[in-house]
Amino acid sequence: LAQFAHESAWSTSELGRNAHNHAGHKFKGDDGWDKKRQYIKDAEEEDEKGNKYIIPDTGWRKYNSDKEFAEHHAKWLTRTPRYAKTYVKALSAKTWQEQLRALQGVYALDSQYYELVKNYIERYNLMQYDTQKGTGKMAYIGIDIGHGKNSPARGGSKGWTGDEHSFNSKVAVRVKALLEAMGHKVTFGVQNPNSNEVGLSPRTNYFNSQKVDVLVSIHANAHSNTTVNGISAFYDRYGRGRDSASLKLAKAIMDEYRKQGQVIWSTGEVPSYRGNWTDFHMNRESTMPSVLMELGFMTGNRDREYVFGSKQAQFVEDMAQGIANGVDKYFGGAGQTGSTYNPQGLKTIKIPAYKAPAMKFDKLEVGQEVTIRDPFNWYDDKNKVFMVSKRESEIVGTKDKIKVVKDIEPIGYSKVAYLLEGYNSWILEQDLVEARNLSVEPPKDNNKDAVTEIEEGMFRLGDTWYKVTEV
Repeated sequence: LAQFAHESAWSTSELGRNAHNHAGHKFKGDDGWDKKRQYIKDAEEEDEKGNKYIIPDTGWRKYNSDKEFAEHHAKWLTRTPRYAKTYVKALSAKTWQEQLRALQGVYALDSQYYELVKNYIERYNLMQYDTQKGTGKMAYIGIDIGHGKNSPARGGSKGWTGDEHSFNSKVAVRVKALLEAMGHKVTFGVQNPNSNEVGLSPRTNYFNSQKVDVLVSIHANAHSNTTVNGISAFYDRYGRGRDSASLKLAKAIMDEYRKQGQVIWSTGEVPSYRGNWTDFHMNRESTMPSVLMELGFMTGNRDREYVFGSKQAQFVEDMAQGIANGVDKYFGGAGQTGSTYNPQGLKTIKIPAYKAPAMKFDKLEVGQEVTIRDPFNWYDDKNKVFMVSKRESEIVGTKDKIKVVKDIEPIGYSKVAYLLEGYNSWILEQDLVEARNLSVEPPKDNNKDAVTEIEEGMFRLGDTWYKVTEV
């Protein structure tokens, strides 16, 4: 899809429109292709030093339909033993990034090919269409929400359960949203968010009957020692043929938390097996690779503030991102970056109280292309703070499209926030160039001596007065 988008400009190119040729396949003359089925146009090429040059009147394959093109293109890398050997790295790649790198300089000679096609994949989230090898479908994922809102208090003598199920539910709801955005199918089973507790057996029975591909059970831990803190993943190691897959799943998730810089408890990946205190029902009675996540200690002198306190909103997002990205990567995906929270841990600054701007902003629309002004900050819609981008200098002046328009409680100079499609981040109206367009015209009598009263929106350039009449 990314090649199609890049090489034929979403089929609007001359070859795409007139020859159903969406990847620039040339006519070679020695491969059995009918000579009458050619389309003639100039070709732009690039030498080893990156210098571009033109080959006039080049022959290109002309296909009868998009379907014929797609079938031919799908077999392109393996059409002869020689080509299969040439593209062995691309064919054996385990990620789209690895495959794309292997195509640059072989399939495509453009020195910028990797970056150009990568931008399409990331901008339009094309990784959501990646398939699980051998099944031809995205994964079916079971998310088990630990305990229920009526569960007995836990946490030893402190009685700290604030609401473990409430915390578990917040993480689970966000995980489901992230995974579904990646293209996966997700079920909570019989234990719904913020509901009374359902027994363990009905929960595993449901996931087993649904034949989900993997099971992730979400919990917060507890310990009598308040100095114990950290995250861990308990994985199925009951010797039933799923041990390695469960460990792989646990490692994929925990590696995401390590990247985030989270505190890890014990070794991070902890085996669950009979005869040990880690003999957990959800791992033992499930019939698919499974992990039981303990997302921090609600009794911990550090973790409690994250699980139940003022840092919960950010922690929930971090935990959800870790699980979703880990699960997606387990199935060969690339994970997903960006959020309306702050998973990258960017520096935050408080937004001043609302102050009406001297001139109102234009209200922009979904789909409208906008330009990011200098300076700017991303807007954390959940915590109502600015996030300072580490890439400000390269982002300023770039364009993006509006995905969502949202009226907000007035803050800074703004009453409206916009979710940008490509950057997948919120930004206030005050930081978009298009929201501040001004149209001006001079007063009827612009002689400086004729102006006796300065009205709102008036200004002077040299000896001439002007007044803003439209914002």
